[in-house]
Amino acid sequence: MGVDLNNLHLTLDQFNAAASGKYNIGQLKLGEDGTSVYRTNNHKTWTIFNNTPISSEESLALKTSFCQALASEGLSPEEINSVKEKLGIAGNAIDVMKAGAVKPLSAADVRQIIDEYAGRINDNRSVDGAARLETSADIYKGVGEKTMKSRETTRNSINTRTIESMVSEADVSVNTVLDILQYTGEGESETLSILQKGIANELSSIMNKAGNLPDKRNPIQLQTTFATLHEADDAKIALTFMLEGGNTFTVNTGLEREELLAQMNKVLSAKAGDAGKTDGEGREIREPKAESGKVENKVADKVKKQKPLSAKQNQIIDDLNSALDFLNPKDRLLFDSKVEKKRQSLIDEHLQKLEAARLKQEGKPSAAKLKTPDELMADEKFQGTMAAKAKDEVRSKAVKNVIEPLQKELHRLRGLDEKNVALVNKVRHALTGGEVDRDALIDEIKLAFTTEVVNPYDKVMEEIKNGVKDNLEENFNINAWLGQ
Repeated sequence: MGVDLNNLHLTLDQFNAAASGKYNIGQLKLGEDGTSVYRTNNHKTWTIFNNTPISSEESLALKTSFCQALASEGLSPEEINSVKEKLGIAGNAIDVMKAGAVKPLSAADVRQIIDEYAGRINDNRSVDGAARLETSADIYKGVGEKTMKSRETTRNSINTRTIESMVSEADVSVNTVLDILQYTGEGESETLSILQKGIANELSSIMNKAGNLPDKRNPIQLQTTFATLHEADDAKIALTFMLEGGNTFTVNTGLEREELLAQMNKVLSAKAGDAGKTDGEGREIREPKAESGKVENKVADKVKKQKPLSAKQNQIIDDLNSALDFLNPKDRLLFDSKVEKKRQSLIDEHLQKLEAARLKQEGKPSAAKLKTPDELMADEKFQGTMAAKAKDEVRSKAVKNVIEPLQKELHRLRGLDEKNVALVNKVRHALTGGEVDRDALIDEIKLAFTTEVVNPYDKVMEEIKNGVKDNLEENFNINAWLGQ
């Protein structure tokens, strides 16, 4: 079961215990149930094991929880702001996330910050009779200064390499939405992808519909990105993202309905000719289409050599092909026929409800006058509403039938892998009208389904058994060694 990353309740003692190792190498990660924290990526020698990914959302949630734990120990708002500055999370969630991937909370950072404020915290605890908080002086008592300095050098070196390898596209879904929330339209380099335009169009459609927005207990599922929309407690619009592993992360946009609608209209008015070239930071956006036939052939050749797909995997690819057939703007015939069939179904359903309401009103002279079926069918607004609803339902069903099974199958095969997010977003790009080389995309999915994932632990244990020494050359190519 997933964890709500916006609602963590961790104590300072939990953080302190996780940041009390001999070398204190590694970063802190949330326990599966969301009630504990532990240190990971903490291998000193076999650094190949330092491969546990930690998303930016989880990192932000843990850093925020750490600050809340410090505040509960009596630190002032000014001191908490200072800690947030040191951890790189000063400002609201949108600004922090948009500035770049939030680095994981390192055990060394926790250790340093706790030591800085331990005197005050322990004074407060002595008044309440609470247990004293251990500091570095307690934990590393008797360890010489030279040894501590050596450990710090080792720790910094390993942590840096781990963080560099962790930088990935795992936060594409969140950052894609944050880009359009902060889009200004100023400057030639600030452009948006087709996927972002699709998200903006869906949000605009939702904001234009009459009626109150639901709360987070009954949110609206977006079809263009793996997120739900609802009204927050402060009446602003919020988005809750479903991350790999089932955890959720909520971002309050800080905008009310009309403000969010205005922002989406700004996005939709951007020049379509520039879309898909760079993101809001000016970074190049790689399109799903391969750069050359040579690359495509390499992928296709690899696919031919792999084991056959399972029935479930073939079904996912068949569903994707079917969705692309009628969702692609270049081939509207099948899509339009399904929309028309759905529109007629919705109208029939509405007319049945109208007739039921009319029967209830019989014999009640004060009842409100209902439109007759002929009057309703002649109502242009009603016809437009039914057509729009039918189009949304047909598109939503097609996208849902592809995205969710694909996500689950990739997660089953490769676990929490940033490549899953990148591939799923390529599919989303295609399903929202983006230009795509269908054959290359299908081949990439097949390759993901059939490529064996090498377990580095088994590989390392085999090497140790065969007498490989407990050290690796600096220029050692891990990916080549694992056969990737």
